[in-house]
Amino acid sequence: MTSIHIVPALLLVGTLVACGSAADVETSTGASDEALKTAKCDQRGEPIVTMAKGTWTVGPLTIISEDPTTGAASASGGDVFTGTFTGTSTYIISGTFAADGSFTGYSDETITAKAPDGTSGTITEAHQPLHIDPNGNFFETSPITSGTGDWAGSTGLLFYTGWTDITDPSGDAPGQGGTYEGIWIRPAPTEKK
Repeated sequence: MTSIHIVPALLLVGTLVACGSAADVETSTGASDEALKTAKCDQRGEPIVTMAKGTWTVGPLTIISEDPTTGAASASGGDVFTGTFTGTSTYIISGTFAADGSFTGYSDETITAKAPDGTSGTITEAHQPLHIDPNGNFFETSPITSGTGDWAGSTGLLFYTGWTDITDPSGDAPGQGGTYEGIWIRPAPTEKK
Protein backbone atom coordinates (compact mmCIF):
# COMPACT_ATOMS: atom_id res chain seq x y z
CA MET A 1 0.00 0.00 0.00
CA THR A 2 3.05 2.30 -0.09
CA SER A 3 2.09 3.58 -3.55
CA ILE A 4 -1.01 5.37 -2.19
CA HIS A 5 1.30 7.87 -0.50
CA ILE A 6 2.73 9.07 -3.82
CA VAL A 7 -0.42 11.01 -4.75
CA PRO A 8 -0.44 13.28 -1.65
CA ALA A 9 3.28 13.93 -2.06
CA LEU A 10 2.81 14.94 -5.69
CA LEU A 11 -0.16 17.17 -4.83
CA LEU A 12 1.88 18.91 -2.13
CA VAL A 13 4.89 19.43 -4.41
CA GLY A 14 2.63 20.93 -7.09
CA THR A 15 1.02 23.25 -4.58
CA LEU A 16 4.35 24.33 -3.10
CA VAL A 17 5.61 25.20 -6.56
CA ALA A 18 2.51 27.36 -7.01
CA CYS A 19 3.04 28.95 -3.57
CA GLY A 20 6.66 29.78 -4.09
CA SER A 21 9.16 27.42 -2.49
CA ALA A 22 9.84 24.88 0.18
CA ALA A 23 10.68 27.82 2.45
CA ASP A 24 6.90 28.43 2.66
CA VAL A 25 6.39 25.17 4.58
CA GLU A 26 6.08 25.43 8.34
CA THR A 27 5.76 22.68 10.92
CA SER A 28 3.26 23.10 13.73
CA THR A 29 1.97 20.73 16.39
CA GLY A 30 -1.61 19.69 16.95
CA ALA A 31 -3.74 18.49 19.84
CA SER A 32 -2.22 15.01 19.58
CA ASP A 33 1.29 16.50 19.14
CA GLU A 34 1.53 15.21 15.56
CA ALA A 35 3.49 17.36 13.14
CA LEU A 36 1.54 19.12 10.42
CA LYS A 37 3.17 20.75 7.45
CA THR A 38 1.28 23.79 6.26
CA ALA A 39 2.17 25.83 3.21
CA LYS A 40 1.95 29.46 4.28
CA CYS A 41 0.48 30.61 0.99
CA ASP A 42 -2.32 32.46 2.76
CA GLN A 43 0.04 35.36 3.44
CA ARG A 44 -0.04 36.13 -0.29
CA GLY A 45 -3.74 35.45 -0.78
CA GLU A 46 -3.12 31.89 -1.96
CA PRO A 47 -4.60 28.58 -0.71
CA ILE A 48 -3.59 27.04 2.61
CA VAL A 49 -2.25 23.52 2.06
CA THR A 50 -1.98 21.17 5.03
CA MET A 51 -0.50 17.69 5.22
CA ALA A 52 -3.37 16.22 7.26
CA LYS A 53 -2.64 13.38 9.67
CA GLY A 54 -4.34 11.76 12.62
CA THR A 55 -6.39 8.90 14.00
CA TRP A 56 -10.01 7.78 13.80
CA THR A 57 -11.92 5.53 16.18
CA VAL A 58 -15.07 3.62 15.26
CA GLY A 59 -18.34 4.63 16.91
CA PRO A 60 -21.71 2.85 16.90
CA LEU A 61 -23.16 1.74 13.57
CA THR A 62 -26.86 1.45 12.69
CA ILE A 63 -27.82 -1.06 9.99
CA ILE A 64 -30.23 0.55 7.51
CA SER A 65 -30.65 -2.47 5.24
CA GLU A 66 -29.09 -5.88 4.67
CA ASP A 67 -29.96 -8.47 2.05
CA PRO A 68 -28.48 -11.88 2.92
CA THR A 69 -29.22 -13.16 -0.58
CA THR A 70 -27.21 -10.53 -2.49
CA GLY A 71 -24.91 -9.30 0.29
CA ALA A 72 -26.05 -5.71 -0.31
CA ALA A 73 -26.02 -3.60 2.85
CA SER A 74 -26.22 0.00 4.03
CA ALA A 75 -25.64 1.63 7.41
CA SER A 76 -25.08 4.94 9.18
CA GLY A 77 -22.69 5.78 11.97
CA GLY A 78 -19.96 8.05 13.21
CA ASP A 79 -16.28 8.16 14.14
CA VAL A 80 -14.12 10.15 16.55
CA PHE A 81 -11.12 12.01 15.08
CA THR A 82 -7.86 13.34 16.53
CA GLY A 83 -4.94 15.12 14.86
CA THR A 84 -5.52 17.62 12.08
CA PHE A 85 -9.26 17.17 12.56
CA THR A 86 -10.23 16.86 16.24
CA GLY A 87 -13.93 16.13 16.49
CA THR A 88 -16.58 13.68 15.31
CA SER A 89 -18.15 12.54 12.08
CA THR A 90 -21.36 11.12 10.69
CA TYR A 91 -21.54 8.90 7.63
CA ILE A 92 -23.74 6.73 5.45
CA ILE A 93 -22.19 3.64 3.89
CA SER A 94 -23.46 1.23 1.25
CA GLY A 95 -21.88 -1.74 -0.46
CA THR A 96 -21.77 -5.49 -0.74
CA PHE A 97 -20.50 -8.33 1.44
CA ALA A 98 -18.66 -11.02 -0.55
CA ALA A 99 -18.84 -14.75 0.17
CA ASP A 100 -15.40 -14.57 1.86
CA GLY A 101 -16.70 -12.02 4.42
CA SER A 102 -15.05 -8.98 2.87
CA PHE A 103 -16.99 -5.76 2.19
CA THR A 104 -16.60 -3.29 -0.69
CA GLY A 105 -18.59 -0.10 -0.97
CA TYR A 106 -18.80 3.67 -0.80
CA SER A 107 -19.71 6.20 1.83
CA ASP A 108 -20.29 9.90 2.37
CA GLU A 109 -18.93 11.40 5.58
CA THR A 110 -19.06 14.81 7.24
CA ILE A 111 -16.45 15.64 9.87
CA THR A 112 -17.21 18.42 12.37
CA ALA A 113 -13.99 19.41 14.06
CA LYS A 114 -11.35 21.92 15.09
CA ALA A 115 -7.84 22.17 13.61
CA PRO A 116 -4.59 22.91 15.48
CA ASP A 117 -4.53 26.43 13.95
CA GLY A 118 -7.73 27.29 15.87
CA THR A 119 -10.07 27.16 12.86
CA SER A 120 -13.17 24.98 12.86
CA GLY A 121 -15.95 23.80 10.60
CA THR A 122 -16.99 20.75 8.66
CA ILE A 123 -15.51 18.92 5.73
CA THR A 124 -17.47 16.57 3.51
CA GLU A 125 -15.82 13.53 1.96
CA ALA A 126 -17.07 11.37 -0.87
CA HIS A 127 -15.34 8.08 -0.12
CA GLN A 128 -14.26 6.32 -3.28
CA PRO A 129 -14.01 3.31 -2.70
CA LEU A 130 -13.63 1.53 0.62
CA HIS A 131 -12.66 -2.06 1.23
CA ILE A 132 -12.69 -4.21 4.37
CA ASP A 133 -10.98 -7.56 3.94
CA PRO A 134 -12.21 -10.73 5.73
CA ASN A 135 -9.84 -9.99 8.65
CA GLY A 136 -11.27 -6.47 9.15
CA ASN A 137 -8.37 -4.56 7.57
CA PHE A 138 -9.81 -1.30 6.29
CA PHE A 139 -8.65 0.79 3.29
CA GLU A 140 -10.36 3.89 1.93
CA THR A 141 -9.57 6.77 -0.41
CA SER A 142 -11.52 9.93 0.42
CA PRO A 143 -11.75 13.05 -1.75
CA ILE A 144 -12.65 16.16 0.28
CA THR A 145 -15.46 17.73 -1.73
CA SER A 146 -16.55 20.73 0.38
CA GLY A 147 -16.46 22.45 3.74
CA THR A 148 -18.30 24.94 5.94
CA GLY A 149 -17.36 27.49 8.59
CA ASP A 150 -13.68 28.42 8.51
CA TRP A 151 -13.21 25.54 6.09
CA ALA A 152 -15.67 26.63 3.39
CA GLY A 153 -14.41 25.66 -0.04
CA SER A 154 -12.09 22.91 1.22
CA THR A 155 -10.79 20.26 -1.14
CA GLY A 156 -8.16 17.56 -0.88
CA LEU A 157 -7.61 13.83 -0.61
CA LEU A 158 -7.34 11.64 2.50
CA PHE A 159 -6.26 8.01 2.80
CA TYR A 160 -7.61 5.87 5.63
CA THR A 161 -6.20 2.58 6.92
CA GLY A 162 -7.11 0.62 10.01
CA TRP A 163 -9.14 -2.23 11.41
CA THR A 164 -12.84 -2.70 12.04
CA ASP A 165 -14.89 -5.65 13.21
CA ILE A 166 -17.61 -5.80 10.56
CA THR A 167 -19.48 -8.35 12.66
CA ASP A 168 -19.85 -5.81 15.53
CA PRO A 169 -22.26 -3.02 14.54
CA SER A 170 -22.19 -1.60 18.09
CA GLY A 171 -18.60 -0.46 17.60
CA ASP A 172 -17.77 -1.94 21.04
CA ALA A 173 -15.01 -4.32 19.91
CA PRO A 174 -11.71 -2.91 21.22
CA GLY A 175 -9.11 -1.47 18.86
CA GLN A 176 -11.42 -0.46 16.03
CA GLY A 177 -10.08 2.49 14.06
CA GLY A 178 -6.86 3.55 12.44
CA THR A 179 -5.06 6.45 10.83
CA TYR A 180 -5.70 9.00 8.11
CA GLU A 181 -3.31 11.13 6.12
CA GLY A 182 -3.35 13.23 3.00
CA ILE A 183 -3.66 16.75 1.65
CA TRP A 184 -6.21 19.32 2.80
CA ILE A 185 -6.50 22.51 0.74
CA ARG A 186 -8.41 25.56 1.96
CA PRO A 187 -9.07 28.70 -0.07
CA ALA A 188 -7.08 31.81 0.79
CA PRO A 189 -8.59 33.62 3.75
CA THR A 190 -10.54 36.76 3.04
CA GLU A 191 -9.84 39.97 4.90
CA LYS A 192 -12.33 40.72 7.66
CA LYS A 193 -13.58 44.30 7.66
